[in-house]
Amino acid sequence: MLYVTTKSNCETYTAARTLTTDTANDGGLFVPFQMPTLTAGALQGMSHAAVIASVLGLFFRINLTEDDITQCIGSANFKQEAADRKVTVAQLWNTANRSYEQIEYAIYRKLCREVIPCEKVTQWPRIAIRIAVIAALTANAEDRLDVALNAGDFVDPIAAWYGREMGLPIGTILCATNENGGLWDLFTHGQASCGASVQKTTLPELDVAIPWQLERLIFSLFGLPQAMEFADCIEKGRVYKTAFPEKLSEGFAICVVSTQRVPSVIHRVYSTNRYILDTYAALTFGGLQDYRASSGDIQQTLLLSAYSPVVHKEAVANALHLPVRKITEL
Repeated sequence: MLYVTTKSNCETYTAARTLTTDTANDGGLFVPFQMPTLTAGALQGMSHAAVIASVLGLFFRINLTEDDITQCIGSANFKQEAADRKVTVAQLWNTANRSYEQIEYAIYRKLCREVIPCEKVTQWPRIAIRIAVIAALTANAEDRLDVALNAGDFVDPIAAWYGREMGLPIGTILCATNENGGLWDLFTHGQASCGASVQKTTLPELDVAIPWQLERLIFSLFGLPQAMEFADCIEKGRVYKTAFPEKLSEGFAICVVSTQRVPSVIHRVYSTNRYILDTYAALTFGGLQDYRASSGDIQQTLLLSAYSPVVHKEAVANALHLPVRKITEL
């Protein structure tokens, strides 16, 4: 597959280039020259590992096998457990260090077996791996699933959006943000300050004013000039405006959730369903609650969880009024 960038759609780059650097020579972000598509039912009946290998093969033209991916994600694959009515939590953290990052890096190393890898996963592979993981989680769905996730740096939302464009059975993409609600401003009102100060919270991965990965979505929806305008606003801290907020927000739901609500969400879900959410997943769950309350939509939803409750066990233990050691035992 060939790639162009969000600052030039003339010069093309190989997939190998995206494995070694975040941006091209022009400073643009890599995007596929032509997004691959998946025919209905193409992935049904396949294991999680087989789906991931198949989807990544579309993006990188590397012959990954099911066994290659199984070595990365483990034989247990991604467990899914009910956390509430029509809410299934996809646990992406069944690893030694109890986080999705370990899986992501292991898959990245497989992709880079013929290329000298960077110390950390570059941006396009992060998105491509996430698309493949979401494909594995949704491939066998009988109906469309809403997907709930953290907005963060917008890697997860853009991966879900790409997946939906490819043909995955994904409905609304619900993005939860914390007190830093610039994304909500942009999707709701069509403008947001890219230079707004960031409020520090107990969930630092969500402490983002305007995620720069949003540049990829703007490029796909509005073309090169708007993507370059957005990049300039990010660089100079200006206000970015779009004349078509309804097009930007189509298929998305943005919810702003205070981090102060996280303990009560953890406590409520455990009290009613005996399921323990991590702090980041709890914020997403709170956003999903708000979305359902305002929209009346109770579609079956897949909530992506990147961390075991053990990773942030002090905060989880405090929310449940339990000793920290108990969290590792539950």
